[in-house]
Amino acid sequence: KEDFSMMKDVHATLCGTKSFYSSEGLDGISVARQACGGHGFSSYSGFTSCYTEFSPNVTYEGDNTIMALQTARYLLSCLQKAQKGGKLQDNVEYLWNFNETLSIQQCLITKISQLNLGVIYEILKVNATQLIFAAGKALMTGDGGFKEAWDKKAGIKLIDAARGHINFFTYKAFWEKIDSEVPESSKLREPLEKLCALYGIEKLLAFPIGLAETGYLNSKQFIMLRER
Repeated sequence: KEDFSMMKDVHATLCGTKSFYSSEGLDGISVARQACGGHGFSSYSGFTSCYTEFSPNVTYEGDNTIMALQTARYLLSCLQKAQKGGKLQDNVEYLWNFNETLSIQQCLITKISQLNLGVIYEILKVNATQLIFAAGKALMTGDGGFKEAWDKKAGIKLIDAARGHINFFTYKAFWEKIDSEVPESSKLREPLEKLCALYGIEKLLAFPIGLAETGYLNSKQFIMLRER
């Protein structure tokens, strides 16, 4: 009671997950509808009513772009706190060692079999850190000051930073839940781990900008991700 220490972290997490989960959900409905060809546009398919009912979610309780920017603002404040040696909440604790993470020049994987859950976790973490750092740098190097950079120059980088963090957060939460709730002997363990790996790799291939711009992954390693 009376402990509000996690309020900002919870707010930022809810903003980010609402933004990207609802957008991805709507995109998923659209892809599924199109995959069914003409039948997907028939009312009998159920997709038309499903799409209509779900589409307002990207605006309900705050436009998704605004929600994502609130997440980005929190992430940049955490990066600034990490630079000063301050304590961070568990969800953003990976930023505390941002200098060490950014110093890693190249991922060392050389074969597909090395792409286990732990390696995918590290790649997602590097991607998120790179994107958050790039967003912070864009704000600090703007000629017109912080407000003008935020309003006019750094928007895309801020959204990328929020997305990178939410992708990493979701993967981390998924993996931790499997590890803590599903016994090694369970038949569910393997398919759930495969699903977790699929989620992580799909996000890395769909939004690889932090890895591509810095050269952390090379073309052969991206091919490995696709083949995994």
